[in-house]
Amino acid sequence: MAGDLPVNGHCQRAREWSSLRADGELSELEGELLERHLAGCSDCAGFEARLRAVTRTLRTTPVERPRAVLELPRRSRLAIPRQRVLATAAVIMAAGVGALVGSSFQRPAPSAPATESAQVSLVSRDLTQLRQLPRSRRLTPNPSRSVPGGPPEHLI
Repeated sequence: MAGDLPVNGHCQRAREWSSLRADGELSELEGELLERHLAGCSDCAGFEARLRAVTRTLRTTPVERPRAVLELPRRSRLAIPRQRVLATAAVIMAAGVGALVGSSFQRPAPSAPATESAQVSLVSRDLTQLRQLPRSRRLTPNPSRSVPGGPPEHLI
């Protein structure tokens, strides 16, 4: 049976888009890409047809009301012992006081000795290397097939 076959990445994305379209949440571009995929994939076209049928059935079936009134039992209020609440508050306060006292003892970092050379950040080193690249060489885009879920062809 076709439904038992493993689903590849293209088909997986197409099925996600089919679900989004059923809910009216698919963009126009994704809709066009989905239509192209469905035109060439009978498994996904069958999946979408079944999805539409199930969605239509669920949305047109009248809502049924239960015959008996269901009443859930009320939960009793959870009683937390007062001592536990006080102990938790004491721990939180002790942590806060410890953080406050610890931050007041923080010292500034020692200054670097004058003999060391200045450090160059990774960003400035990378920019220097980029500026040294030859400018005469033109890069051409890598031709790749359009993949559902990815950008359209020739868009980066």
